[in-house]
Amino acid sequence: MNTHQSTKNSIRQLVLLLIFETLAVHFVYSETDSVTQYWDTSDSTNQTSIDHSQWQNFLDLYLYQTKSGQTLVAYKKVVTRDYDGLSHYLQNLTRLDPRKLNRAEQMAYWINLYNALTVKVVLDNPDKSSITKMGAGFFSFGPWNENVITITSQSLSLNDIEHRILRPIWKDERVHFALNCASLGCPNLASGTYQSKNLEEYLNMARNTYLEHKRAVHFDSAGVLHLSSLFQWYLEDFATTEPALLNYLAKHNAELRNQLLNYTGKVSYDYDWDLNRY
Repeated sequence: MNTHQSTKNSIRQLVLLLIFETLAVHFVYSETDSVTQYWDTSDSTNQTSIDHSQWQNFLDLYLYQTKSGQTLVAYKKVVTRDYDGLSHYLQNLTRLDPRKLNRAEQMAYWINLYNALTVKVVLDNPDKSSITKMGAGFFSFGPWNENVITITSQSLSLNDIEHRILRPIWKDERVHFALNCASLGCPNLASGTYQSKNLEEYLNMARNTYLEHKRAVHFDSAGVLHLSSLFQWYLEDFATTEPALLNYLAKHNAELRNQLLNYTGKVSYDYDWDLNRY
């Protein structure tokens, strides 16, 4: 690639990132949203447990953990048999009506669905170095607004699942730590499947694992606080103000607690969109 073309691509990525970080500020949901209303029903008496074993098999084969505790996916190693197994798993989920499940089983359903769909998106775009380059159009920033699955005749995008179902219905900030966007800046892709019986344990583990990692929060050699852009994009899910956010983070990071509680300087927000590939 020549220097001119490389510069054009860099400018394009910068422009798209600015669009993502400003106009998308940041998928503020509404309780009157028609998609939210459609999915906001459940059956507390239903004790059905969904079989997520095919997704677990995939994770067992292709998920790796770094020494720092971050999980990466060996996308290039996935063989046809296991790709087909992942596709079959997703097809099985589309045959269910999650509205008939109890709340815990529902939440596990949507989290596993989102994460498995994201992995499939990456597998379907093997030559891309970042999920931000996997959108259908030249000016699209990633695949999140594209319809990727149909459930009970409803076409859904990844953004629908996250911002019109999981966030508004559960109003649980730990959702952000459970969902993986296939990037190094993201919270971990869990090594096990979410299920109603382990939901609280897994949500807490996802939160703690991320908040204790430097990509979420760290101080540089000059003492400047660096936070994941996740907290800037979705501040309203974690706290009402930036100082309140630091109090929230301090509760879940014992090593940096005192520094966070006493910090009065400027916060730098960062995010690494490189693919979480092993």
